Amino acid sequence: MKFSAVPTVEILVGENRKPFFIHINQLCEASSFFKAAFEGHFRESSEKTMDLPEEDEHIFDLFVQWLYRGHYEIPPKGPEALGEKFMEPVKLYVLADKYDVGDLRSLLITKLFEMYKVPHGNLPGMVTVTYAYEHVSRTSGLRRLLADWYTCKVDFFWFDSEVAQEWFREHPEIAAAVISSFATTLSRMTHVYPSDGGIPERYREDV
Repeated sequence: MKFSAVPTVEILVGENRKPFFIHINQLCEASSFFKAAFEGHFRESSEKTMDLPEEDEHIFDLFVQWLYRGHYEIPPKGPEALGEKFMEPVKLYVLADKYDVGDLRSLLITKLFEMYKVPHGNLPGMVTVTYAYEHVSRTSGLRRLLADWYTCKVDFFWFDSEVAQEWFREHPEIAAAVISSFATTLSRMTHVYPSDGGIPERYREDV
């Protein structure tokens, strides 16, 4: 069958309802959420359209690009509308997690881990970390990666700063995760700084 002959679905994204026309086989193979919607007994299966007004057009466009190209790279500098560069992959991860796009979620964790391994590399900002913690499950590997990232890369004096203390007071889950990361490090008498080995499974899956 020619690719052009494969039926498409229309997904309307954001407040402006920007249309994305996606081949249904590509979409349903990647996402169990969309597979259930378009191949199940829901309205979308007959109308072949879906509204996602709460999603960001730019992030959804990145998802569609990955869907057809199988590729994504963290930008050297984030889009101005999204702030620092780590917000883009984190938002894309949240979308992949929300719609159960496992391959994209694994790719993003791998890309973030590669950035984590860079000595003296950049650190995800507090706004980005907060967004992640507010939008993924408590057992998410992304949470564990971000907590270890702060344990590994942040100067101890920063944790005593008023900025850090206020952040932790406002977001006790983040504080608890970072404390847990420190405790794990101390109990094992090892540092969480990543080695040259592969990505730990605890970052990949919810456990």
